[in-house]
Amino acid sequence: LPTCRRYAFSRTSGFSEMGIFRAFIWLVLSYGIATTLLFVRLHGKDGILALSSSASGRLAVLLLNDDTINRKRIRDAPSSSTSKALTCYGTSEQLIPNNSTAGGYSAVPSKSVGTFYVMNFGRRINDFIEKVLDARPGYRSIAVAKEASIVWTKMVDDDPVLRLALGRGSLSYSEVQPWQRINHVRNKQSLNDKDMFLARIHEYANRNLQSSGDRIREAWFLPESYRLHVKAEKEAFLHRVDYENGINEAWVCKDPTVDRGEGVAMLGPGSDRLKELRMKLTDEFLPVSALSWYNRTADPSAEVSDASSKQFDKRLRNRLIVQKYIPTLQWQGHKFDLRVYWLVASVSPLLVYYHDGIARVSLTSYNPTDFADERIKSHLTNVAQSLSGGNETDRLLNLATRSFDDLKFVASDTKRSSHFESHIKDDPLGYVRQRIKDALTFVVDAFRETALNPDGCPADNCYVFFGADFMLDENLNVWMTEVQYGPNLAVKAKAKEHVFKKLVPEMFAIVDEVREKQVKSAEVAAPLLPLASAKTW
Repeated sequence: LPTCRRYAFSRTSGFSEMGIFRAFIWLVLSYGIATTLLFVRLHGKDGILALSSSASGRLAVLLLNDDTINRKRIRDAPSSSTSKALTCYGTSEQLIPNNSTAGGYSAVPSKSVGTFYVMNFGRRINDFIEKVLDARPGYRSIAVAKEASIVWTKMVDDDPVLRLALGRGSLSYSEVQPWQRINHVRNKQSLNDKDMFLARIHEYANRNLQSSGDRIREAWFLPESYRLHVKAEKEAFLHRVDYENGINEAWVCKDPTVDRGEGVAMLGPGSDRLKELRMKLTDEFLPVSALSWYNRTADPSAEVSDASSKQFDKRLRNRLIVQKYIPTLQWQGHKFDLRVYWLVASVSPLLVYYHDGIARVSLTSYNPTDFADERIKSHLTNVAQSLSGGNETDRLLNLATRSFDDLKFVASDTKRSSHFESHIKDDPLGYVRQRIKDALTFVVDAFRETALNPDGCPADNCYVFFGADFMLDENLNVWMTEVQYGPNLAVKAKAKEHVFKKLVPEMFAIVDEVREKQVKSAEVAAPLLPLASAKTW
């Protein structure tokens, strides 16, 4: 561009036709050269779009109960199991599959030992993660992702145009080195997207669990759910509403493409919204714009422009999810849910750990029968929604984010039904924690052949950090609302800071220990477990 300007404009004569013509020719030539170079790069032997793959070993399932290893199928594990690691998939005799070369796992080159990259397309993304890694002896930050031993980034993309536009620090899957440990696998989005998540859970549940008539068979920890763009599920929902009193029950309608409490609408029993949805579902194709309330956000006072409405409609189409509304346990008159964390410490073998998280409390008093627009925040526990409208202060943030220790008192105050067994009455929080582990184990088993498959990892091994949200009802049943890839790691609330001060350093210690043991196994075969660094995980 400076050259074009120099050709087109002269200090003595200003702009001239010949100058503009020369500038145009220069611009065309520059564009042609750039396009040619990009074409060669894309179609070269080591092109950006080349895919790397890894062979996975023979898989078995192992559950860890304290210091013993029991070889059992996950679905046969008793609900009272006290496993420290949720699941571990490896070779049948030892947890050291050889998925890279005949010599074992790749060692980190000397120049990259102790290096880490915590950025997204060359931009810093998390000061807390940087501080944790920088505090580790011998570790240092570098600005080139493909040279870092540990990579923590929001996005890995093989799209050359996007990567060229957003910066040299970006990383594509084809550039990941075998010795690197990166917090991504290719199909992770299927866990993060509510629609794709339900699709996989439905497929897995219908294949492995007994059928329940015409109803879509759910996992025991999911609210009754229907994807309205799937004909069988839409028809099942219509049958539920028309013939099983569903019209007189409460439902939640969700946009599966957004999070942070956005895209949620409450459908009260017999409400106009529920009746409108029922009426318009008879159409073969239901565009979201057909619903008078489709563009309402969590903030009913927020105005939606015509342009954003059209964009929302184009993105969402008819990908709506309807779930049965679950009245929940209350925290001093407020609704709350639990955000827990789980770490895929390794995909080859598949090793998953659980960690307690935080309780998220709505700051609006809760009435499980009031579904008016102005009361929607009482049904949402997302901290971003509780503090929306400029209400974020340290005091409110700490009120909306509580610790698991606080939950002990809430769980102990629940109605003691006669069918509660003694172990639930004696340790209600322990019971809740174990049921959450059971639910996550179900999810891991459902996705181990897809999103958590070693073939989705571009290196010898990968790690992935997830969150999951659960509600509790009066009987201490756990209900999963969603799974998040890369949950928010902003450390502001005291309860969250308390958890992360142990969780995050141990997470990276676990990743390093897994790699060290796998590299050493090339010389001397040794078991991967137990991991000394998994202290609070």
